[in-house]
Amino acid sequence: METQIVRTEIESIETIKDADLIVLYKLKNGNNVVWGKDVFEVGEKVLYIKEQSLLPKPLIEMLGLVGRLAGKTKNRVKAIRLKGTYSEGLILKDVINCEDSELDKLLGVTKYIPTTPQCMSGKVFYVDPKHIYSFEVEKPDISELDLDEEVLGVTEKIHGTNVRIGKVDFSDERLFGKNKNIYICSKGLGNKGFVFENTVDNVYTKVFNEYADIIDSTLAPGDHIVGEIFGSGVQDLKYGRQDPSMAVISARFENSGYLSDVIGSVPLVQGINTLRDFYNYNIESLDSLVEGANHMAEGIVAVTKDRKMYKRVSERYKLRKGGTEFN
Repeated sequence: METQIVRTEIESIETIKDADLIVLYKLKNGNNVVWGKDVFEVGEKVLYIKEQSLLPKPLIEMLGLVGRLAGKTKNRVKAIRLKGTYSEGLILKDVINCEDSELDKLLGVTKYIPTTPQCMSGKVFYVDPKHIYSFEVEKPDISELDLDEEVLGVTEKIHGTNVRIGKVDFSDERLFGKNKNIYICSKGLGNKGFVFENTVDNVYTKVFNEYADIIDSTLAPGDHIVGEIFGSGVQDLKYGRQDPSMAVISARFENSGYLSDVIGSVPLVQGINTLRDFYNYNIESLDSLVEGANHMAEGIVAVTKDRKMYKRVSERYKLRKGGTEFN
């Protein structure tokens, strides 16, 4: 289970121009944090608190961050830039003797989950999660990776909302499709075994209805689609689209046909062959590859031979104003 606090260590320390009290701590897990000078040493074990963590009042006071965090109650960790230096997350000394999985609970740290907009919500019902295809993007400690591992492909990370569509081997009047055997769900719902009822009218079902015939005729029981719905009304980045669109991230089909030829697939990023290439790629200069885009790309996603997915998100994307992160 993903936790908000992870153990790592200080890999190196860099000075910051025109800064006497702060330095940049580079961590072995690949993150960089700006913090007080002379607080940590190279090689020291630390606890890293991820961006988008919610901190309890005692921990905020202990860290000297009262009134300095994000959110209405000033308790949310966000990426920031200090003295021109990018910082993502917080660090504190690792003096707690417990299992890694217990750190969040002991320190009272939770993950920030935005309120889902009405256009993405609707009535749901439970099905056995074994029928729903789910995956999680890997968030690894880079020091533990084989950076020479080959990647099958790298795509742009589209800022939208994840959608799962699949055909099951049974019928239910609440499901979609001609034979009432197609489920539709978001990532958050699907991972818990919940799917939308066919009475729902939201961004997921509207996009599905645009492609309902081709999806119904192409998918066989057991087939699935993982897609990203993006465009106006979905997130703050609109990609020049007036109406929501769907792009296929991955799909599994038992019969002939590949739906992304009809719906469209996520744009490919060229010139990346290994995880080392992936983590060295300059995503800060990558403008969106989505047609009609007029802004920076969110980042990139790589898939390896064992079907693991790795994600990198750009600094300018995290630091943008008015950002949204629904679902």
